[in-house]
Amino acid sequence: MADENSPRNSLISWKIYAYPHYDRGAWWYVAAGVLGGALLVAAFITHNFLLAVITVMAGIALVVQGTSKPPLIDVHVTPLGIHRGGHFISFPSISCFWIVYDPPIKSLYLNIPRSMFPMVHIPIDDQDPVELRNILKQYAAEDLEREHEPISDSLSRIFKI
Repeated sequence: MADENSPRNSLISWKIYAYPHYDRGAWWYVAAGVLGGALLVAAFITHNFLLAVITVMAGIALVVQGTSKPPLIDVHVTPLGIHRGGHFISFPSISCFWIVYDPPIKSLYLNIPRSMFPMVHIPIDDQDPVELRNILKQYAAEDLEREHEPISDSLSRIFKI
């Protein structure tokens, strides 16, 4: 008997980037540098060594992330759950899902209450949202009240972080 959870038995699958990648222009880096410099000055004035360390680490992370393109990962929806790269989310752990399809925003959101990350965002890109919704409704509850992306995702997209 074939393993129902194997990505080979996907009901639907697609590829996504492992994390969002934004094209940041020179002005974005100038503004981030000014903000980072102001935080460093504030950290030294208040003798807050931890703020200085966190500011430098965040700056390094943003530069590294901005200069490298994220890898492509596979997303597979199987009868037992969703594979996202090397992670598996079982359908019983998903309390609900919703799809935001308002181009250019095309995303699947999963609510997983007993998890360190209770909301999982999966871009759907060129997938048919109706087909994806019909498949997911067989295995998880749909939250029809949610029609928009969370504010945290909107802010991340606007500020390119």
